Amino acid sequence: MQIGDLRERVEIWRMGEDQQDPGGGWQPGEPELVDTVWAKVNPISGRERIEARQVTSPAMYRVTMRRRTDLTEADWLVWHGERMNIRFLPRVSSKESFMTLDAEMGVDDGS
Repeated sequence: MQIGDLRERVEIWRMGEDQQDPGGGWQPGEPELVDTVWAKVNPISGRERIEARQVTSPAMYRVTMRRRTDLTEADWLVWHGERMNIRFLPRVSSKESFMTLDAEMGVDDGS
């Protein structure tokens, strides 16, 4: 992998922490932009399925970026305005410069 292969801008998002409201209850956190990174995004599969009489086309992508230690599978990516849920996040050696994760687009996790 060469740094020049990372040609796509990808945003990394996560839910912010819950906040206590003035009434003593808790408000759910808001989505927060963590970072915008350069990445290589390749489709690895696509399938159509019928759900609630609607055809959806979820697709899996392989995303390569510089190695990060702060990502979790609860985070998500936004690429070309579309949300991609992280499905597989590998453990990466500190000696490696890049990491490759799998993300799925076209599926609503209800988040």
